[in-house]
Amino acid sequence: MPFRNGQILSKRKHGASFPKFGLFSSLLFTLFCLEAWGWSPAHGDGGSGRSCGSPCPGNCTCVIAPGSRESCVVNCTNIGLERGPAAGDLPPGTNVLDLSRNRISSLEPSLFDQLITLRELYLQDNRISVLPRGVFCSRPLFSILDLSNNQITTIEEEICDNLFNLTEIDLSSNPFVCDCKLFRLVSWLQERGVRVRHPENMLCVQPPDLRHQPLLNVSLLTCGLNYAACLEDSDHSGGGSELVIFSSSTPGNFSREECNSVCYGASQRYGGLGARRECLCSTNYEPNRISEAQCSAACTKPHVMKVDGDWLTTSSSLFLRCNFLITSLFLL
Repeated sequence: MPFRNGQILSKRKHGASFPKFGLFSSLLFTLFCLEAWGWSPAHGDGGSGRSCGSPCPGNCTCVIAPGSRESCVVNCTNIGLERGPAAGDLPPGTNVLDLSRNRISSLEPSLFDQLITLRELYLQDNRISVLPRGVFCSRPLFSILDLSNNQITTIEEEICDNLFNLTEIDLSSNPFVCDCKLFRLVSWLQERGVRVRHPENMLCVQPPDLRHQPLLNVSLLTCGLNYAACLEDSDHSGGGSELVIFSSSTPGNFSREECNSVCYGASQRYGGLGARRECLCSTNYEPNRISEAQCSAACTKPHVMKVDGDWLTTSSSLFLRCNFLITSLFLL
């Protein structure tokens, strides 16, 4: 029957009646209370927003990925983190970890040790300046890695060795120092066909003559004053060579024995004497296998090393287009 203000009344079985707008308002009030208590569809139990359960880091959301039963998406973006969460605070089955738009300045390798299912990692818009050696080595399932908009200047040689499934990486908007240390990274990305996002924003900041040049254009022909040598690969067929990139130089008038002691004491794998008898050392834990053609592009003479006892010595003085003379190279 009509109500005084024109509203239609709905009769219940026992004769009580309520305006329709009253029931709707009650539902809205209930939802408002649930939201105030911290419940939301993303944390509920229905649909693709099912909770991953505990643990879940504070102020983060942990929900089951759409179309999955176990894969968990952990979203910790823009919550003021100064360091990543502890591995024990992340739910098992974490497939995606978003730590973007925080104030993280460093990464603990142990963070990823227990995340055996992690495939996507987003670290963009943080303050990361250094990536520890091997920080991602325990997570070969990575397919997407975003490190854009950080303070990274260089990447260690072994950073990508185990990332066999990497298909996409974003390193844009970092202040890269473009020298020979990045040569292996560039080669690795190109050889494996990894999709590099925003390559136009992957620019060199140093040295001055390479400023604003794209990182993907870095090669041994433009890497500046650095130390490198091409070593014939006697263990593998096909005319391959190993590119040895020296990471340290100690001035002085060294003998082979003296330089050997210096490099051995520093746990280095390779040693060499420069044109001024300075001692050069290199880790090269994982051999940089390159073709003879690539080596020829790096060195004026592709076959310059020969075995001499425990040393590898040049058959003649070796001039590298990295602008350095190396007169002797040896294995430790």
